[in-house]
Amino acid sequence: RPTRLQFAGLVHDFFEGMGGGDINSPLKQLLPRYRKIENNFLKVLAKKFNLYLQDFTTIKPYDLEARAIEHKALMRPYTYADKDPNPTKFSKPYWKFYNKPWTSKRAEKEFTNRFNILLARRRIEGI
Repeated sequence: RPTRLQFAGLVHDFFEGMGGGDINSPLKQLLPRYRKIENNFLKVLAKKFNLYLQDFTTIKPYDLEARAIEHKALMRPYTYADKDPNPTKFSKPYWKFYNKPWTSKRAEKEFTNRFNILLARRRIEGI
């Protein structure tokens, strides 16, 4: 996958971590102002990191898959009647990472490492 899309996948939830909170899609539908603020934030991210807004749409199936994997691994069996009838068709090898939940420190370390690797790779590629 192109580095740009990997980076978009990594940063697409920054809004949640920057104070926007993690709100589920059905509730977001009822909060048009929230969606507008979130979309404006994505525009800022795209400009800051030289991404295309379309990148966030392109990575959506992978985001849905990650949600399904996390849900199955950390909660109850995945039962959402989602848009995609096969939520694990993209990256089955990643199931192995969900055999044990990460601590918040490990998640931060893994994220920071991946962020730095992708940022360096983008600089090398001249992006």
